[in-house]
Amino acid sequence: MEISPVTDQPIAFLSDLGTGGTLLMWGVRAVSVGQCQCPALTTGFARAFEGEAVNVLSHLALFVKKLGTEGYRPVIFGAPGCRDLTHDELSVVSSVAAAQLGQKCLRNMHLQWLLGRKPSYGLQDTADNVADLFGCFDYRLSVTQAKTSRSMINRPFTVYTGGLMRHGQYKNDSPRDAHSQHTTE
Repeated sequence: MEISPVTDQPIAFLSDLGTGGTLLMWGVRAVSVGQCQCPALTTGFARAFEGEAVNVLSHLALFVKKLGTEGYRPVIFGAPGCRDLTHDELSVVSSVAAAQLGQKCLRNMHLQWLLGRKPSYGLQDTADNVADLFGCFDYRLSVTQAKTSRSMINRPFTVYTGGLMRHGQYKNDSPRDAHSQHTTE
């Protein structure tokens, strides 16, 4: 995980997403930086999801892992605790919201944009599972309340896709090499 500057502006605040969207992004951000066992997160999810908290967090971890390993482009998440959303985070919420509504084409369009390629069936199923778990507890996700023209995000995290990140280097020699290996098949 590497911290990098952001060049585009966030388009919403976490609070614009309601309780469900805020919980989703809280979990996704925590999982993306390896904080699944954070006491604040586990306590908050236990209150929100009762006996299913561990199940919800494990599905979120799988979802984030798939986003981080199956794509061809970096997915940008804000730092945990940041109130602003990136475009990628809004697309994550939108993909799960579309899954809740049974809009598979819309879900896949958001996932494809996040990955830079067609999403795997495993990722589609994982997004559906996350949507179902949030829906079981009446956390309906919606992005229609999001407002535009927000200020810049401070210090977001970049989750590199297409290769594992180690000490600032891709598993493959460079992002272009990782992309070209996938596109030449």
